[in-house]
Amino acid sequence: MSCDIIIPVYNQLDYTRACIESIREHTGYEHRIIVVDDASGQETSDYLEGLSSSNKIVLLHNASNLGWVKSVNKGIAYSKADYVCVMNNDTLVYPDWLSEMVNVAEKNNQIGIVNPVWELPKNFRGRKEDYFKNVIRRQQGKFIETDWGRGFCFLIKRKVLEKIGGLDEGFSRGYYDDWDFSLRAIQAGFTIVRAQGAFVWHYKNITYEQVFGKIGMNAEFNHKKQIFLSRWGKFKKVLLVIDASIKDRMGDLEKSALYLLRQQVRLVVLKGNSNFFVNHTNCLIKQTPDYFLKTAVLAHLMRNSLNSINKRYDYIICSEDMKFFLNKFKFITGKFALKKIANLP
Repeated sequence: MSCDIIIPVYNQLDYTRACIESIREHTGYEHRIIVVDDASGQETSDYLEGLSSSNKIVLLHNASNLGWVKSVNKGIAYSKADYVCVMNNDTLVYPDWLSEMVNVAEKNNQIGIVNPVWELPKNFRGRKEDYFKNVIRRQQGKFIETDWGRGFCFLIKRKVLEKIGGLDEGFSRGYYDDWDFSLRAIQAGFTIVRAQGAFVWHYKNITYEQVFGKIGMNAEFNHKKQIFLSRWGKFKKVLLVIDASIKDRMGDLEKSALYLLRQQVRLVVLKGNSNFFVNHTNCLIKQTPDYFLKTAVLAHLMRNSLNSINKRYDYIICSEDMKFFLNKFKFITGKFALKKIANLP
């Protein structure tokens, strides 16, 4: 299996150099670096030409600045490798990052796009190097399904590109293009995962801030958000309550939960003493003893009702018994739609 690493570059010489040097130092997996020079200034262009002349990269040129989306597509069109890894130039890779991502991608045929881990948890006290050594290294081979592939660094199987094509240039220059691409992949039957044993640090928005400025960057982001929402709609927030009366339906519930999650639903599960488990970044599972579950659901809904409308649940999915109980508290549940468990897709 071969992999082409596609890096669009528009100036930012220091970040670009650090990115490429980190790839060359920490990538043992067979690869080729394809840089798309998006009409950079002289200093960056000279640096890239030097790498190209020494056969350290393949260099493609844009005559004018086309932006991230079109530059990525140019690199994808050039590549014929089994895997394509698209990444920003404001990233730093850590040892075995690419081999870990490919290893995860090969675990089953349904996986189509793989992200690495890219940031530190808020409660972690230490450097990113410490996090890599003490946390990431111990997660080799592990992965978790996720909602969409973040475009700062995502590995794509060739068969995904053959089936759905590249990024939609309606999102050019950028923003929301990676999310749209991921949803098209999901529609085509692929899943998106995060390799827990791969780490790529992302500085975020280095080039966009230079191009647009902060005000322009926000305006561009909001514009692309509207394009995205007009295509895919607003995603739902759902509370799934699992009580003792439906414990014998765990297999069906887990399948239905995965279906909802792949439709970009944000799912919170409140459950009693059941074995329900779904490994997905958009699924939050909270457990309480069976005898306390009804009280816990009411308390959870009361807290949720204090949120703004956009942060409240769109649906509660529960058993007939739980629905009967919750209907006694219309002052809380009246803010939500109650559905029977049988209505799960």
